[in-house]
Amino acid sequence: MKKQKVALILFIFMLLLSIPIFAFASIEVGEEYSPLYLKWEKLSEEEKEKSIMPFPYIINWEREIKDSTSFFALKAAASASRYSLTEDINIPVKNQMGTEECWAFTTNTLLETNLKLRNNETIDFSERYLDYATSRTFLGNEINESGFGREVGKGGNVGIALPFYVSGKGPILEEEMPFENNENKIALSEIEGKEPVKKINSYKTFPTLFKTRNGNQTIYTNGGDITYTQSEVNEIRNEIKEHIVKYGAVSAVTFGDASNIYGFSQTNGNRVSYYCDDDSKIINHQVTIVGWDDNYAISNFNSNHRPTKPGAYIVLNSWGENWGEGGYYYVSYEDVWIEAGVFGIEEIGDINYDNIYQHDEYGLSSVVNTSNNVKVVYGANVFERDSAKNERVTEIGLFSFENMTCEIYINPNNGNLNKNELVKVTNNIKTIHSGYQAIPLDIPIALTGDKFAVVVKYISETEARLPIEYRINGGFWQYVTSNSGESFWSLDMNVWSDLMTSGVSNANICIKAFTEEYEGLQLREYELDGNGYIYKIAPGTTAEQVKSNIITNENISFYNKNNQSISENTIIGTGMKARIGTSDYILVVTGDTNGDGRISVIDLSAIKLHSIGKTNYILTGPYFRAGDMNYDNKINIIDVANAKLKAIGR
Repeated sequence: MKKQKVALILFIFMLLLSIPIFAFASIEVGEEYSPLYLKWEKLSEEEKEKSIMPFPYIINWEREIKDSTSFFALKAAASASRYSLTEDINIPVKNQMGTEECWAFTTNTLLETNLKLRNNETIDFSERYLDYATSRTFLGNEINESGFGREVGKGGNVGIALPFYVSGKGPILEEEMPFENNENKIALSEIEGKEPVKKINSYKTFPTLFKTRNGNQTIYTNGGDITYTQSEVNEIRNEIKEHIVKYGAVSAVTFGDASNIYGFSQTNGNRVSYYCDDDSKIINHQVTIVGWDDNYAISNFNSNHRPTKPGAYIVLNSWGENWGEGGYYYVSYEDVWIEAGVFGIEEIGDINYDNIYQHDEYGLSSVVNTSNNVKVVYGANVFERDSAKNERVTEIGLFSFENMTCEIYINPNNGNLNKNELVKVTNNIKTIHSGYQAIPLDIPIALTGDKFAVVVKYISETEARLPIEYRINGGFWQYVTSNSGESFWSLDMNVWSDLMTSGVSNANICIKAFTEEYEGLQLREYELDGNGYIYKIAPGTTAEQVKSNIITNENISFYNKNNQSISENTIIGTGMKARIGTSDYILVVTGDTNGDGRISVIDLSAIKLHSIGKTNYILTGPYFRAGDMNYDNKINIIDVANAKLKAIGR
């Protein structure tokens, strides 16, 4: 394979990051820390503990938005000039009571408002658990091996909280671990055995809007070298507004000025308005945006620090109801930080899995960025499992980027990444935003061996990027480790390289597999392969006859290729489904490549064309299985001969 250079670009969840560069062929490291991180590094330890650590490097999250031809296709509908979630749902105002758990309160508020708005569920999640469970050191110097690089009661952010939740370790209910105004360490056993009560299926990271001032002009950038026009700013801002209306609150970061120099004008004795115009300040607080007011007057802000334009977000703080306007205040659109680290939850569901297979429990922290205008890169994880379990893959969890297309492949039988053993399990999935998504499989894939492999093909409009978990020394991800034989990358799906042997140690591909366990079923005359195909069905077999060959305690029903229910006297064709309990299996009739349940000259022709490699006549999926007349996992002249005999009735 011609050697391709690959750049490793360290990722930001919230704020500003710069770019370290690696080459997989021969490692070359060049790290240039962001100015903001360098400022933070110079703080005293006490000051650091009271701030939110900026991430050291910049990545152009927004490059895909700005360069994409579909950017303006994402154009948000005209928004109302004013809206607040409080008009539609009740949002309890919480109080962190002098602790540094603002980020935990914000994270849980995202979940709680989403569930209330979309499902009318009122749930209170535990902030104290989120704080403790993401921490490293416990009472008696016990080490939480899955803890981030942080300590109990110290700084955190939404960018670590959400990956923690999607790794299957939370959230839990408030009643299981109530909030108390103390920062005392507890025994590690007190957080062990806690079962999550909900599952985040999708969350979104919004483009970074960082502001600087040039006289009376506000300059909008991504914290790096990308500058946004006012029109583009409005588009991104409308995306935030639309999310609030449809999915609930979003998170934000601020510089919290206790002295009131930069904000909090006095109205009726309460602090209600805020605007920070000093981009040298270090963020130290996380809050929740619940609405906006486009006409919020400039005169409402501190006379010494006023924005140039009206408009503000309606923000929920975590300092109790006696602060601000019942716990709320207004932050100017032009505030330096308010749009620099915005996250939002899209979909939350019930726990629908038995096991999570993952190597990236700390979540996305870096990106492998291809060079030379390469628009496709493959990432793969190989997982070990207990082959004694009857288990099937139901969902794949992915961290993704704006306007990226993904394809998912699985080898359910072993950890081999040979493309001839990989089965495509999804059509092209178009991601419309950056963040995390759990992709449900149309048909669960039964696992058969003690290993299985999941491959994701990442396709970009510009240059392909591979999401990885990567150790960042001195930060939240400083305890990331990796093992050889687990995470791989490729540019062509033919030659695979282990991340470890590529020179990128302490890194894992961000791919998760969700599985469910099920009672095994027995087949009398047929066989079940790792793709969920029931095969060796003879042409002309009815659904009733198929049913009689399946031994199970579950209910069995049958559906055609259009997912319509069919009667038991219907002739089964390749591609039809047997639903056994809640699981679907694809039925394969030997020799039936067109799905009519019989073998004819049409099927013979299809098998013959495939055997000689006609590009436009390649059989795939269950139709390949049908064309494999002698069940040896290939289609050749022997299968053509067998099909010919069957077609003429012999």
